[in-house]
Amino acid sequence: MTTQPLFDLLTLGRCGMDLFSLDIGAPFAEASAFSAAVGGSPTNIAIGSSRLGLRVAALTAVGDDLVGDFILNRLAREGVTTDFILRKRGKRTGLAMGQRRAAGPVSPGLLP
Repeated sequence: MTTQPLFDLLTLGRCGMDLFSLDIGAPFAEASAFSAAVGGSPTNIAIGSSRLGLRVAALTAVGDDLVGDFILNRLAREGVTTDFILRKRGKRTGLAMGQRRAAGPVSPGLLP
C-alpha cells in the first residue's frame, strides 16, 4: 500500500518582507508610499506553487514582531502551510527595502 505525501513541496530558506518605494526616481528617504510583499526566494516559490495548486509548506523562521505576523498572515491567505515556521522570541524578521530609479533596476537594501 502506498501512502500519499502530505505535501507536494516543502520550501526551506529565507523569508522576510520586501518594501518598495512607489515614488519612482525619488530618494528612498523622501518616499511617500510603499508596496509591501513577502520576500525571499524559497517563500516566493512556495506562494507561486500554491497558486498553481500544489500542497506546499514552508520551513523557515520569523521574528516575534509585526513583520512576522504579516508574513504568516500572507502565507496562510496564499494557502501555504505555516505549521513549520518558528517564531523567534525577541528577534526581528528581515526586511528588504528597494527604490526604483527613473531608469534602470531596483536599488535594494537589506536590514537584519
